[in-house]
Amino acid sequence: MNVKRTGGDFAGRRCVACAWLGLFAIAVVGCEPYPGTETSTSSSSSSSSSSSSSGATSSSGGGTSSRRPINAEKLCSRLITECGQAVTMEDCRSQFTAILVTGTCADALSSASCAELLSSTSRVLDTCFPPCSGTLATCNGDGSLTVCTTAGTTNVLDCEQACKADRGRAYSGTCGLSYGVQVSDRPQCWCM
Repeated sequence: MNVKRTGGDFAGRRCVACAWLGLFAIAVVGCEPYPGTETSTSSSSSSSSSSSSSGATSSSGGGTSSRRPINAEKLCSRLITECGQAVTMEDCRSQFTAILVTGTCADALSSASCAELLSSTSRVLDTCFPPCSGTLATCNGDGSLTVCTTAGTTNVLDCEQACKADRGRAYSGTCGLSYGVQVSDRPQCWCM
């Protein structure tokens, strides 16, 4: 079975087009990956060890109880049409679909100006994706994974949606350090 891990820092490949897409882009070609975003069928990850780890396994894809999926359709529509970002709707949606946010974040996103959406230091970013340090990756026990990006922001990812965004893969039901014979140095959402 060909299994790929997604997580560690699934939410990111750093790109220039937009501060937001730069923080959360999933699969844009030609961008620098954050640690843990690599997908592989090898038995170990090349990224550094995690400062927080959990071997938790989960079969749910629902995300953390106080969070809900980001409205990728609405956010991408604003970023592209209102804020003039040069990215396709499909690429943009795939970047944000797996991200889970709080109600406070959803409210902040809906009222944010383009300047706030495009800034890498806005109150919206601080509200939605609090600062963090290190290489945090923690399975939450409910089908979601909390990661700290190299941009220093905290993201919560829905494993099922993260796998779907990774070329339509299915979530194995496992978030943790290993799946079958596959092993990682930090928790991952394991995709099939």
